[in-house]
Order: sequence, then C-alpha cells, then structure tokens
Amino acid sequence: MKILVTGATSGLERNAAESLLQQGHQVHATGRNQAAAQWLHQYQASFTALDLEQASVEQCVS
Repeated sequence: MKILVTGATSGLERNAAESLLQQGHQVHATGRNQAAAQWLHQYQASFTALDLEQASVEQCVS
C-alpha cells in the first residue's frame, strides 16, 4: 500500500512512518527537517522537504 505521512521527521509521525516501512508499505514522507529525514532513506522511503504551513497548492500537487 502507498501511504503519505506528513510531518514524518519527528514525533508520532516519524514513529508511524517507521512502523509502516517495516511492515512493507511504500511511504512518501514530508517534513520540515530535511537532515532528520536521512533515516527514511535507510528504509527506501521517498521524502519531500515541505513545511505545510508555508506550502502553496502548486507545491503539493506537482
């Protein structure tokens, strides 16, 4: 299953993303802290550095 996890560089969302990846799901994660997202690459997740408070519709749709 393909799953989008927003805010995946910290807190509960990071734990959720890690759990989903370990279960074999395809995860695309977003978050503000690109450096903290390095662990996602270990699990073959894709990542987009994105602050949803500052994002435009064009950034989210493209």
